[in-house]
Amino acid sequence: MKNTRTLMFASVMAFAPLTTSCEDGFEPFFDGQTLNGLTLVGLSPSDVRIEDRTLKCDGQPNGYIYGSGVYRNFVFKLQFRFERPPTLPPGQDDTFTGNSGYFVHVQPPHRVWPEAIEIQGSYRDTGDIFGLPLLSPGNDSPDTAALNAARKPVGEWNDLRITSNEGALEVILNGRVVNRSTPGTLTQGLIALQSEGSEIHWRDVMIQRLP
Repeated sequence: MKNTRTLMFASVMAFAPLTTSCEDGFEPFFDGQTLNGLTLVGLSPSDVRIEDRTLKCDGQPNGYIYGSGVYRNFVFKLQFRFERPPTLPPGQDDTFTGNSGYFVHVQPPHRVWPEAIEIQGSYRDTGDIFGLPLLSPGNDSPDTAALNAARKPVGEWNDLRITSNEGALEVILNGRVVNRSTPGTLTQGLIALQSEGSEIHWRDVMIQRLP
């Protein structure tokens, strides 16, 4: 999502690896069968559906789906893919403008858009980090080469992992670090999946609390 920007990131510090080697302790954010524990904002139940343990979102209207837990230090991981338009020719995936995103440190009140940090989910800019609701530039370091190397063709499943450590974020796409940010004003809050313009599918959505 790229519209106006206001929420400013504070603090400048060295970028440090934030990944965790521990795969234990993950819990479902989405249980694969129901919307239990999830709340829709700006969306109705008819805008989403569950098929084959996959949460499918039409992308219209704009809105988000948030979980009930408040998190500070965590690893949030999932698989996602965009529905491939039948009109998109092979080899022209760079022209695809599919959009979505992931909100962390979400603060009430809930509205479109809330106060939060967004990790961009658009196909072309996956992993860009900035503040909502008016999109201040993130104090981040996106790696375009890593993104281009990691990104899979439209319609294929991608692995995404977002780690938060005292407000500093790291984004890994298909095993490659594509962005890191230093801590900003927000350091804890709710987590949400974004609906914004394109059909998107999510599965194996998991969360792990870190110390």
